[in-house]
Amino acid sequence: MIREDLQFLYRELAAYHGDPWWWRHHLQEAVNNSVNAAVHALHPGFDDGVAVMDREWDNLVVLDACRADLFEQEADLDAFDRYERVTSRGSMTPEWTRRNFAGGDYGDTVYVSANPFTALEAGDSFHRLVAVWETAFDEESGTVPPEAVVEAALFAAEDYPDKRRVVHFIQPHHPFLTDEEMVAYSGWTVRHLVDDDHPRHPHDPFEAYSMGLLDREAVWEAYADTLSLVLDHALSLARELPGRTVVTSDHGNMVGERGWPVPTPVYGHHPRLRYPELVDVPWAVLEADDRPTVTDGATEDARATPDAVRDRLRQLGYV
Repeated sequence: MIREDLQFLYRELAAYHGDPWWWRHHLQEAVNNSVNAAVHALHPGFDDGVAVMDREWDNLVVLDACRADLFEQEADLDAFDRYERVTSRGSMTPEWTRRNFAGGDYGDTVYVSANPFTALEAGDSFHRLVAVWETAFDEESGTVPPEAVVEAALFAAEDYPDKRRVVHFIQPHHPFLTDEEMVAYSGWTVRHLVDDDHPRHPHDPFEAYSMGLLDREAVWEAYADTLSLVLDHALSLARELPGRTVVTSDHGNMVGERGWPVPTPVYGHHPRLRYPELVDVPWAVLEADDRPTVTDGATEDARATPDAVRDRLRQLGYV
């Protein structure tokens, strides 16, 4: 893996050595990713995180890309029976999905997902995978609206009352639905958004911030407002579902905090990094008296082909 990273770095240097933006961001990312990966290999304990399938819950509600301090800012923590910060097993959705679900046989679980990576990385791990990203993607906003996830989750609860449920919202991952300017800076709808001083088009609000097109306060506010929006839907859903509900996240986002060993600002989320802003996530518990009986069942194979997923991931700014 480290050798592959170095080869990638060499190719990038050959292509972009004259681009100052690349030197400031991509070189830092390449070096930091490689060093972090080496630390993981030498010190396995450094890479520990919560194994979500080993925890007690009947409904696991995942808010995509929600860092812990943002959740603590926007959520009423007193509304939960218990709250703690936990360490995620990944700093991007595919890494988190692989390390929690890939290769598993979770016949007791139905996964309702707005994120295509669930199908790509662990589509054969569950009794049923409900691909909301495929059936309810809204082209105008460039994302899966939270209302569609709620509806799919309620149908799944009715159809599979004896199963555990993972319900994976795509928000507060960008596009930040509460701010039209932020939507314009997301990979879904970007169209000639930068002037001649910026030869690159930003793929998301975090990259736009890194290029000086947005300030941190505006990005943070839109990020927080989008979390508040999806949290209302998530808590409304939790009141409808039987059993213990846990609200958590797969990873967070960097909003200009400095990385290591190269101490330059980092934006958005990247694989194999273990900065607190990326891996500190909420674990908020809502207890219930009406806990269902969970039984095992046959696991279906719902793996998605790369071609089926690639277009959605491109719209989500991943590729």
